[in-house]
Amino acid sequence: MTKHQETLAEYVQRIMDERGLKPIDVEVRSNKQIADAYVVRIMKGQAKTPSAVKLQALAVGLGVDGDDLFRVARGVPIKGKSQAEPWPGPVLVKAMQRIVASPELTRAVQLLLKASPEKIKRFIKILEKEIE
Repeated sequence: MTKHQETLAEYVQRIMDERGLKPIDVEVRSNKQIADAYVVRIMKGQAKTPSAVKLQALAVGLGVDGDDLFRVARGVPIKGKSQAEPWPGPVLVKAMQRIVASPELTRAVQLLLKASPEKIKRFIKILEKEIE
């Protein structure tokens, strides 16, 4: 299984989710060097060629390393770092809330917790094929 390379839109959305940021927060944190509307366009994948100046402002607004953000924008993996932590705090909390709110997800998690590692691996492969 090949690891998915995050797009700039996915990366920005993930960082914002992990840090609980809204586009206006990114604008303010960047000292208004990037507009919240442009952040939204990046998140939606509509900004196809953001300038170096805008990418640097985005990095500041997100609070991430500029070099890492430029690598993601170019489609290059971030060296020495996993692309995405599986469960950063805020993302884990949201996942837990969804599980608790959904009887189907609750049951699925209960069954997964009882399954052997081999069965879990097989199930993941099935799910990945279904979702793709």
